[in-house]
Amino acid sequence: MTIGLRSLVPTLIPITLFPLVTIGACGTDSDSSSDLRETSQAGTVADGSVGRDGGRTDAATDAIAPGSPPTVILPKTGLDASELGVVVNVNDPQSVALAAYYVQARNIPPENVVELAFATNVHTLTPEAFAPLYTQLNAAMPATVQALALTWTRPFRVGGTSITSAFAHGYDVSYDVGCDAGRALPTYNSDTRAPFTDFGVRPTMMIAAGSVADGKTFIDRGVSADGTMPSVKAWLVRTTDSTRSVRASSYPAVVAQWAGSTFVDATFVDATAPGMPPGSSWIQNETDIGFYFTGHWDVQGIDTNTYRPGAIADHMTSFGGWVPDGLGNQMSALRWLEAGATGSYGSVSEPCAYVNKFSSAPIVMRRYVRGEPLIEAYWKSVLSPGQGLFIGEPLARPWKDTWSYDGGVLTIRAVSLLPGRTYEVRAKQDAAPEAPYAVATTITVSHAPPVVQDTPIIVENATAPFYELALLPPATPCEQPPCERPDGGGGFAEGE
Repeated sequence: MTIGLRSLVPTLIPITLFPLVTIGACGTDSDSSSDLRETSQAGTVADGSVGRDGGRTDAATDAIAPGSPPTVILPKTGLDASELGVVVNVNDPQSVALAAYYVQARNIPPENVVELAFATNVHTLTPEAFAPLYTQLNAAMPATVQALALTWTRPFRVGGTSITSAFAHGYDVSYDVGCDAGRALPTYNSDTRAPFTDFGVRPTMMIAAGSVADGKTFIDRGVSADGTMPSVKAWLVRTTDSTRSVRASSYPAVVAQWAGSTFVDATFVDATAPGMPPGSSWIQNETDIGFYFTGHWDVQGIDTNTYRPGAIADHMTSFGGWVPDGLGNQMSALRWLEAGATGSYGSVSEPCAYVNKFSSAPIVMRRYVRGEPLIEAYWKSVLSPGQGLFIGEPLARPWKDTWSYDGGVLTIRAVSLLPGRTYEVRAKQDAAPEAPYAVATTITVSHAPPVVQDTPIIVENATAPFYELALLPPATPCEQPPCERPDGGGGFAEGE
C-alpha cells in the first residue's frame, strides 16, 4: 500500500509597524545574539538585481532611499564556508585536485586547508597510523573551524570506525564496537551552531568519488542546490528485507509530519503489505526526488530516477560505507551520488541492525529543510555514527530563509521558524544586537503540520535601514533545554 500527501500553499501575512521601543537587557535573547545571526545575501530589489548584504551597509542613515533595499538580519541556521575545514592527502593526486576545486567553489579560507600525507592504497588505517595525523590536524586547523571535508576516497576506515568519525572526534576504541549498540554523541539532534566549540566534535564528510571528474560533478551539484527552495518528493520504503528495514517503523509518522508541506511530498511504501506487486521494494522512474530512505543490500533502479540537487539518499545495510566499490554483494553508498544524489551514508564495519547507527529520517529531513547544510543536518540525525561514513558535498543547502524587497515592501520567507515559538521582525537604525528597534510584528508558529512551514512575512512601508528576524525567549522559564524544543527534539520521540 502506498500513502502520499500533497502540498498546500500558505497565505501571506501582512503586518504593520509599531512605534519605536527601546529594549534593555531582558529584550536580548541568546538566539539573536551576534554570533547566532547572519546578514542575508539573498535579498532582491524589484528589478531582480541582487546585492551583497541586501545592498545596504550605512547604519548612520535614518531611512533608506526610495527603492533601495534594506539590510536584513536573519537567524543563523547553519554552518558556513568560513567554519568548514578541508583536509587533503598530498600523496593522492585526486585528493589534491578535488581540494583545490572545492576551496574555489565554496570560497573556503586558505587557512582552513590542512595538508597531510598518508597511504592511499589501503582501505583502512591502523589507529597507530592515524594518531599522528589527528594530532597534526588539530595543531594546524583554526579553532573556529567547526566541521571538516575530506577530499579522498581511500582510506575510509580507522580500525573498525569510519574515517569521518575518526577525524570528527579522534579514534577511540569505544566507537569501534562492531555489533554492540555504539556510543552516542552529543551532536545528536542538537541545536548547537558550534559543535567543535561546544562538544569537541567536528562533523566530517568525505567528498568521495571514483574519479576527479565525478568529484567535480558532485561538488557542482551541491553548490547548485543552494537556496533553490525546491519542492521535492520523499520516498520512505519498507522493503521485503525485514532486517534492513527496521527504520521503517518511523516512516508513517514522517508522512504525517509533512502533511500540507510546500517543500516535501512524502510517501511511505510498504513492500510487505498484502497485495503489493513484485518489485515494490524499488522506487523507479520517479522525478524530483529530494529524500530516499530504504533498507536493502543492493537497491535496484536508483539510476532510473532523477534527483534534485541537494538530495539525500541512503540504504541501511552492513557495508554501504565501503567506497568506491562496496563489499561483496553490498551496494556502496557512492552509487547514490553517481545516480544523482548529493549526500549519502553507510557503515564501514558490521553494525548489526541498530537504528541508532543510521540516519533518522524525521530528524535529517526536518533540519535540512529548516536551513541547515547537508553535513550538519545529516550528522545530527545519527545518534551513534562511529561506524558510519558520511559522503557528499558538505555545504549543500537547498532551503534557507530568504527575503525580497519591492516598492517599499519587504517580504521575508522563513523556513527556520520553530513550531510553538514566537518571533519578532524588528526595524532598526543599527545592526548591533543591542540597538533600539521598532517591533514590526510578532508571529507565533503553529504546532500543526507540516513540521517545517513556509512562512512569508510582509512588512509594508519598510523604510528602516535594517530589519532583523529575532527569536524570543520561551514564554515559560526553562530548567531543562528540551523545554525549548517543541519541535520534537530528541529524535526518536518523533516517530522513531
